[in-house]
This record gives sequence, C-alpha cells and structure tokens, in this order.
Amino acid sequence: MKDSKAYYDHLATSYNTESDNRKNYLTAVDKYIAKSVNNIRVYNFLDIGAGNGNRSIEIANSISVEKEIVLIDSSSKMLENASKLENVKAHNTSVFDFNTSTKFDLITCLWNVLGHFNTKEERIQLFKKISTLLAPKGVFIFDVNNRYNINHYGLHNVEQNLKNDTLNIKDAGWFTLGEKTNQTRVYMHSPFDINTYIDQTDLSVEEIKYIDYTTGETKPTFFEGQLVYKITKL
Repeated sequence: MKDSKAYYDHLATSYNTESDNRKNYLTAVDKYIAKSVNNIRVYNFLDIGAGNGNRSIEIANSISVEKEIVLIDSSSKMLENASKLENVKAHNTSVFDFNTSTKFDLITCLWNVLGHFNTKEERIQLFKKISTLLAPKGVFIFDVNNRYNINHYGLHNVEQNLKNDTLNIKDAGWFTLGEKTNQTRVYMHSPFDINTYIDQTDLSVEEIKYIDYTTGETKPTFFEGQLVYKITKL
C-alpha cells in the first residue's frame, strides 16, 4: 500500500484520463465555485492538492484571478507541467510547510484531497492552517467523497458504513483507492465529520451541496451525492 505521494506520482501520466471519467461531476463543482465567488474580487487564489494544475487554471480563468495563482501538491510528478505555466507559482510541498504572507480570497481543496490526510488531528490542523491563509471574507471550497452516498456506493455499503459508525468501529471511513499495482488508503467522509474540524476554527459553513458523482446533478439529500462545502471566515 503506497502513501498518497507515491500513489499520485504513479498516477501522473494517466491523471487526465482519470479526470475525464468524472468530467460531469468535476465540471459541476467548478461551475459551483465560479458561481460562489462571482460577487467578490479574487486577487489571490490557492489550490491545495492541485494535481497537474490543469483544473486549477481553468477555475482561475473562470473567475478572473487578478494577481496570483498558487498551487500546492506533494507529488512532484503531478506538478511537473504546472511549474512551467505562466503566472503560476507551484509548490511541491505539504500545505503545513507552506509559508507565505499572502492572504487568499479563494482557497480550494478538491476531489477528496482532504481524504488523503492521515488522521483527524491532521485534518483539524489543515482547517486551522486555511484559516490563517484566508483573507478577510475569503472563501474556502472543498469537496469530499461521502460514505453515505447511496446513489454511488449502493444501499448495502451505506448501511454497513452507518452500522460501523454507530458501533464506533476503528478505522471506519478508510477505504482502498486504486488498482492492485497502485493503491493507497483514502478517507471517505460522512456529512457529520466536517463539523468536528470547523468547530475548532473561526471558519463557518455557508453552504453544502450534494452533487451526483456520475451526472453532476445537484441532489436534495446527502444520500444522493458527494459533499461540496463553501466555507467562510467569521
């Protein structure tokens, strides 16, 4: 079993194909981001876990970032092309080792990047770090895979996940991602996990969307889609 850095180093050459397989979902999230920040001027944009940077640039173009586009990813292979992009600063590092005086009007952490942080404590520290990086009235948008998503994972699996959570089964929420030759552990959230991270910060949930992982349609309940959060600084 690989750590997430090694997993994405291996995946780098086929990442665009992986993205194309989820195009409807990813496009729906990107459109939501653009809509969510259409009433603010985005001078500085930070994408945590940016991958190869292609999606980050598309988002930046859609919202007309005025000054700085910053990408962070732990995988050097994923960032190889991003580091060559004009008007982009790419950092091959952990977000915890990223230090700057810049404050960001928009921060994103997309496609279950949050699920690759190893512990609950690390995820809480991530939210605290984001709070220090956000500008006043800044927006943080992220999405996570939802282990209660019946539409995608099936009723039987969701029932088992609910049972595991009720019984406080150790490591409930951790699953294997990838093919046999390239696998890593990933955490799939429930709709109730996120509050435990936010409660220890000065961040606030402004909106939650449930988006179908196949069609990209917005759904009315968390049993029908992945979880997309818009967070603001109090």
